[in-house]
Amino acid sequence: MPTHNENVQEMAEKIAIEYRCRVEPTGRQTAHVTIEFYGKKPEFQVETFQLIGHPTADTVYAWMWPLVQKERNKPREVITRLRTGQIDSPFEAVSEWFSDFP
Repeated sequence: MPTHNENVQEMAEKIAIEYRCRVEPTGRQTAHVTIEFYGKKPEFQVETFQLIGHPTADTVYAWMWPLVQKERNKPREVITRLRTGQIDSPFEAVSEWFSDFP
């Protein structure tokens, strides 16, 4: 099981590729976001990153999904949401993602 630092590093690498800019963790404490999700209340550990050189945003929120890797050949994915006028906190980022969840 990856450590917290390994997860943060993986998130930073995937964000850099997705948004094509430099990425740095902000150093903020991990946000623990709990949201009602199919009758359960899982806790998402949301990291905040600074984007350097992105044309429209300076912050992105990221977390791993699913919360637990159940099979080795099915790695977790990094979910990201840019900070915008409508998304200005880790809770809003997770809520917005959930509203689009299939």
